[in-house]
Amino acid sequence: NKILENYSGNGKNYLYSKITQNIRPVFNEDNDLLGSTIVSDLKIVFTQNDEEKELFISIDSKDIEELINELKNSLETIENIKSKFSDLKIIDIK
Repeated sequence: NKILENYSGNGKNYLYSKITQNIRPVFNEDNDLLGSTIVSDLKIVFTQNDEEKELFISIDSKDIEELINELKNSLETIENIKSKFSDLKIIDIK
C-alpha cells in the first residue's frame, strides 16, 4: 500500500509511549540523606524494520511541558493543513 510506504518512509513508526515517575533519595558525599527527587522516564515503543523496539529517556517536568506544547502545536498544524487543503481527500493511515 503506497500510503503505508509513505508513512513508514523513515523506517520507524510510533506504537505507544508511557511516562513513569519514581521518587529517589538524594545523598551528600557523607551519605547523609538530603531529601528526595522525582525522576520521570519516558518510554517510547516503535517499530523499525518490522521489529518492535523501545527507547527510554529521562525527563523532568520542564521537558514534559515542552512535549505537551509540541504535541499541541503539531495538532494545530495538522488542522490548519486540513482546512487549507479541504479540497483534497486527507486519509488518516492509523
